[in-house]
Amino acid sequence: MNTDLNLPTEYHYEFGLFLEILSYEIDWTNITYTKIDLDVSDIKLDFTRGYDLSLIKFDFPAVKNWEIDANQEINSILLPSDSKVELIFKDFDIDF
Repeated sequence: MNTDLNLPTEYHYEFGLFLEILSYEIDWTNITYTKIDLDVSDIKLDFTRGYDLSLIKFDFPAVKNWEIDANQEINSILLPSDSKVELIFKDFDIDF
């Protein structure tokens, strides 16, 4: 599934604070992704009533495990840094 998503391997983001006096440039390079471990067998959809209203309850426990790794460089006047970052989605569940 990861190959179908066409996920980026590099990303650049800029933002400023206090009328651009403090500006930050963040670069993520060498972004790698593990294969997404999906679990769609436990999806629940309930049509119910509460407080005289029709309600829909949706439980979507889709992502069991997914990791994103990258090199991060923050170029700013205050607190410049260069480090590795990692995002880990484990048992990611959406309820609404």
